[in-house]
Amino acid sequence: MKKIAIALTFIAAAAAAFAQQPAELKDVSYKNVTFSFDASLAQEYLAETVRAVPLVNKTEKPDGVWPAHILITFRESYVPAQRRQAGGDYSQMKLYVFPTSDPDNKEFAKDFPTTKQAVDDLTAYLVKRSHPRGKTVPFLPWADVGQAFVGKRKILRFRNGRGVLFLTQYGQEKIPLNNSDLVYTFQGLTDDNAWFVSALFPVGAPGLPLAPGAGDTAATAQSVERTVAQTAQELEKLPAGKFKPPLTLLENVIRSLKIGPK
Repeated sequence: MKKIAIALTFIAAAAAAFAQQPAELKDVSYKNVTFSFDASLAQEYLAETVRAVPLVNKTEKPDGVWPAHILITFRESYVPAQRRQAGGDYSQMKLYVFPTSDPDNKEFAKDFPTTKQAVDDLTAYLVKRSHPRGKTVPFLPWADVGQAFVGKRKILRFRNGRGVLFLTQYGQEKIPLNNSDLVYTFQGLTDDNAWFVSALFPVGAPGLPLAPGAGDTAATAQSVERTVAQTAQELEKLPAGKFKPPLTLLENVIRSLKIGPK
């Protein structure tokens, strides 16, 4: 209970700070990608081009398999130091831009099957008006993890494309929702279908523990599904401004995004 109280106090204070700060935007421009973000989200960023890693062994899991792409990592960000220091794929604010094809590579679909599949799946998903029960939202970069839930789903346009924003928690095993794993993410496509955008925003919510609590493994396994479902319902009702950071600040990053031609 003490840890939860500390987490609540921290999130409430941080949310108040966000609300009191005047809007100051920082502009990002790297190759064909431009957008802006509220200065309260991060002090700086690193933009880089990640080299291609094709799938060599078709029978292995495609971890770390992707075409050459743009990665923008936000540094000195709003993410609590404890979460950043813990590491992991979902502990930093990041934005990826993947090409959906390569005219110089006729084997693109075979070399990068998860990218091709995500493009096809997201194209079909964005046609739907609601989230299909029991289904996951396509996500890049591919990882051997599951989505614990899909909440706060919103179809959102950026300057030359559209996609879906949603709240979730990724992991190989289902564990109670917590402020070390909760993320708000965007998966989208440009209007010309040339680029796949993936943005990852770690977030916190009042009432959630800083990390999954230790307990009886058998008891947790029996009740975790119910616990996740109940917490997901509570998060769905929570106003956007109660999250840390406010979800609207993250939405504005996406709204400002523009990806030029190849």
